[in-house]
Amino acid sequence: MGRCTVVVFMLLFVCNMYGQQRFLSNHPRLLFTGAEEAAVKQLIQNNRLAGELAEFLKAKADTLVITAQKPYLKDKYGNILWTSRSYVNRLGTLALAYRLYGERKYLDAANEALLWVCNYPDWDPPHYLDTAEMATAVAIAYDWLYDALPTSTKDLVKKCLYERAIVRVLREYEKGSLGSWAKRETNWNVVCNTGMVLAALGIAEDYPKEAAVILDNAAKYMPNCLKHFARMAYAMRGPAYWGYTTSYLTLYLKAVADNDNGKGGIAQLPRLGAHGALSKTDTYSVRSSF
Repeated sequence: MGRCTVVVFMLLFVCNMYGQQRFLSNHPRLLFTGAEEAAVKQLIQNNRLAGELAEFLKAKADTLVITAQKPYLKDKYGNILWTSRSYVNRLGTLALAYRLYGERKYLDAANEALLWVCNYPDWDPPHYLDTAEMATAVAIAYDWLYDALPTSTKDLVKKCLYERAIVRVLREYEKGSLGSWAKRETNWNVVCNTGMVLAALGIAEDYPKEAAVILDNAAKYMPNCLKHFARMAYAMRGPAYWGYTTSYLTLYLKAVADNDNGKGGIAQLPRLGAHGALSKTDTYSVRSSF
């Protein structure tokens, strides 16, 4: 084999190793991809339950269109977590309604909400759950409405997600202790890492290297929490915390399966698949206690 041929093969290998894209090229790429949209709309038409759920979603979206924005006010606990959660609901509902029904009012309301939360002074980084949930809300709406949002809104969202989420989590991976929100053994780990993964994938074409680092580190540190699932110790703080953790874990697993082929290996961790049945058992136990 000639020297030139060897060099060519080496270059191809390097390009494959370092140039491999870890996210879908087009939006929407988070949770409900563009490739899945036609099948979902067909299901809504043909399946009675799916149709009823879609109508319920539309009714909720109609209410949110005329609902006032929430001011930046910290609650009695000194954080904005419930505000962040309300925007996960608001932005997710409005963005999904626009994708399913195409009515301009849903897009306009989502755009207004994005501008509103991106003009908050911050997303309460000292209580990082607040930041993680707000990043989740903003990333999903940005991704799902990417082709329809004004360029000015998209520029503002990208700036916010980069400065308020990506920069902070990269610093946390590098300098944070094992007790930090990105590495600890509680639900904070899964919720915060999931929010950061969604933020990174949402704007990955602009920050591909940062997205790769976040994908790798989330997969590295999430087992610190998820090992408790394997030992059946997930209910250390009760079923509500289990449900909170599992809801964000589900978002993470779908996002990385679609974009990164599940390379982090989280879905293969011991006993994760057993927790659907366990949730029913624990829910019954809690209800029975009353």
